[in-house]
Amino acid sequence: GLLRDGSTRTNAKGVDINRNFPIPDWEDTALHYWINKTGRSERRYPGPYAVSEPETNWVVNEINTFRPDVIISVHAPHGVVDYDGPEDGPYKLGRLYLNLLGTYPGSLGNYAGLQRQIPVVTIELPYAGIMPTPQEIANIWRDLVRWLIDNVPQVTQEEVDQETDPS
Repeated sequence: GLLRDGSTRTNAKGVDINRNFPIPDWEDTALHYWINKTGRSERRYPGPYAVSEPETNWVVNEINTFRPDVIISVHAPHGVVDYDGPEDGPYKLGRLYLNLLGTYPGSLGNYAGLQRQIPVVTIELPYAGIMPTPQEIANIWRDLVRWLIDNVPQVTQEEVDQETDPS
């Protein structure tokens, strides 16, 4: 929806992909939240069922195939760092400070961060249509790389070879 005339948070079918991820009791929690907490807001429709959308299916398959140690997500417009997962998230990335926004039914943070225990760092940019300056981007990356080095276990080449050995 970002590139539409009048950008939106939903896909072409009106589904908020960030409410369409599979979690236990998705039918009860995601739909209940949409109906009772958002008043059936069109901007937050989670879809008819979990992973009903090709975009969500693609992300779930990529997570299953790639098995990331951490997921970096970019959103807007809160101008903060959000985090879901085990341990603690980064306190600051560039000029963006950690501010836990909550975990919503069917969100990527709920699915990957809480259910699968894969840290999800969400960089919430201040504006959807305005990119940060090159210096702001460099500062965000510098702080993110420092956090990754300190918080994500390093994988050795031997471990990679063992995982990819067909025998």
